[in-house]
Amino acid sequence: MTEISRRRVIAGAAWATPAILVATSSPPAAASGGSSGTTPPVTGAALTEHHFGGGSGWDGPPSALTLQLQYAVKYMEGWPSTLVVPTTWVITLRDATGAVVGSATGTAAVSQSATAQVRTTLSVTKTGTHSASYLVTAGSATVDGVTYKPDDLMSQQPVTIVVDRLAW
Repeated sequence: MTEISRRRVIAGAAWATPAILVATSSPPAAASGGSSGTTPPVTGAALTEHHFGGGSGWDGPPSALTLQLQYAVKYMEGWPSTLVVPTTWVITLRDATGAVVGSATGTAAVSQSATAQVRTTLSVTKTGTHSASYLVTAGSATVDGVTYKPDDLMSQQPVTIVVDRLAW
């Protein structure tokens, strides 16, 4: 039977320590974009809202709520000015109780020089106060072998629209 001494425990720990250090240093090296790994996308708050608003009766009867959203890519330090980002937008309309009463969706490609301009009409069947909010989901874009992924853009505060009648 082998006796366990303090010297054996210390010698065993000395042999195990390098193996533990090597094992913990490997994952970051693999994620650094070397030949065996892939580079994670460069992310950031690159989408910016230019305008969000709406009203009752702009494009038809008062029951037709028109909503406008305008957004683009703002320049971020180190990001190429030629970046074109594919996006999907969703505008959601809720009644005074918070229930969803309508939504619209679409896509747009945005850049520093190409702003997305959305104008959509949603119908309501009841008078009262409604609120609209949006979510823009950004896709990834690759420029010169580097992938960029802007953060999604959400309305900070809903737009309130009051419908006091359904017909003129």
